[in-house]
Amino acid sequence: MLHIKHEAEEYIGTHGSEVSKKNGRIENQMLPYFNEHLKFEE
Repeated sequence: MLHIKHEAEEYIGTHGSEVSKKNGRIENQMLPYFNEHLKFEE
């Protein structure tokens, strides 16, 4: 076992439901997560 921390969430609807609408999951959850955890070198 690799002991990699992870989490999962389930949503009602289809794969694209409420994902990209204003105040959707991309804006409120995905982008802040990426901003916090991904670092890019210039």
